[in-house]
Amino acid sequence: MNVLHICDFAPPFRGNFMEEMDSIDNALKKEFGGKNVYAFTHRNVERKNQWVQDLKKDFPVYIYEN
Repeated sequence: MNVLHICDFAPPFRGNFMEEMDSIDNALKKEFGGKNVYAFTHRNVERKNQWVQDLKKDFPVYIYEN
């Protein structure tokens, strides 16, 4: 089971929100063999947030406009 998180979240740093997403991902792996999938607002691209680029190495990450 994979879980899609549609997030309007675009700070310059990961913050506690993404730390909690890591906890959810660990539980998904352990219980269901799944993982998190993310859809972030286009503001992350505009702001060139490095943490989003790093996240793409381990998870499917999509960017949406509206």
